[in-house]
Amino acid sequence: MCVFYDIITTLRILAATSALLSTIHQFSLSASSFNNYEIRICLFSSRKCNVVSCIDLYTFNVGRHEYSFSFVLPKELPGSYQNEYGYIRYYIKAEVYTSTESDCEDEREIDIMSPIELPSLPQDAVRLEDKEDITPHCCVNGGSVTMLLELKNKTFVQTQTSQMKVHTYNSSDVKIESIKVKLKMV
Repeated sequence: MCVFYDIITTLRILAATSALLSTIHQFSLSASSFNNYEIRICLFSSRKCNVVSCIDLYTFNVGRHEYSFSFVLPKELPGSYQNEYGYIRYYIKAEVYTSTESDCEDEREIDIMSPIELPSLPQDAVRLEDKEDITPHCCVNGGSVTMLLELKNKTFVQTQTSQMKVHTYNSSDVKIESIKVKLKMV
C-alpha cells in the first residue's frame, strides 16, 4: 500500500523581471510494504493536455522519504489566466510506480506568473500641472501658486526606484508650508 503525506506540501513561485520563473516543490511519501518505488513528477498545462516538464526520480525503499526538486519553466510560457471566455491553468502531478501494487498519484493546480518585460510597457514621462489662484481677502486677488509634478516614467514594477520632481512657483503673498505627494493605486 502506498500513502502520500501531502505529496506537494510546499509550493512557491519565484519571479524576477529578467530571469526565468522557477518553482520549488517538496513531497513526501510512506510505504507499508517492502517494494521499491519509482517517482515521476510532471508539470502539465491545462489539465493533462501539454506536458511542460518532467523529472524522473530515483528508486526509493520502504519508509518515509522527502525529496526537494525544482523546475525551470520556459521563458515564453504564458501565465495562469481565467475569465468567462477561457483559461490557462497549470497542474503539477506526482506519480509513484511500483512493481506489484497499483500506482499512486497526486495532482495540484498551481499558478504561474509570467515575467514582466519592461521594454514592452509604456515608459513615457508624466507631467501634471496645476495652478491655483489665491484669494486671501474678499475681493482682492492675492496671486497664484503653480505646481508642476514630473515623473520619469508612468510604468512601475515592484522594488523599482523612480525619480519625481515637484516644481512650485509662488506669486502670491501666502507662505507655502508643505507639499505632500501621494501615490495611489486605482
